[in-house]
Amino acid sequence: MPKATITPDHDAIISEIEIAAPPERVFRALTDSDQLMRWFTDASCSVKFWQMDARLGGKYSYATEKSNFVVNGVSEFKCHGEILEFDPPRLLVYSWIANWHLDPQKKTIVRWDSRPPHPGRT
Repeated sequence: MPKATITPDHDAIISEIEIAAPPERVFRALTDSDQLMRWFTDASCSVKFWQMDARLGGKYSYATEKSNFVVNGVSEFKCHGEILEFDPPRLLVYSWIANWHLDPQKKTIVRWDSRPPHPGRT
């Protein structure tokens, strides 16, 4: 069952989910531009492009077509960042800087860690 918690200082949200796929498959889905284009999109907010240089220090970016909804005055969404940690297929950490945030220069750090949450489970 998915679980999410907010740290006591309200500085981080930690979410855990179980995905019924091998870590290698999940890692590819997170780092391959073609696969990102397939799953990281929605008919109401179609993605124009996904670019991912999947390596330590690599950059990524994506942009959407203009959508029917607006977040903080933005209806054409753009995001970019840098890969900060890269240990396939276990760990992917990157900065997330988005044009729809109240402060577009403030970055979020996203961390994907595929270690099993319980011993003996993958």
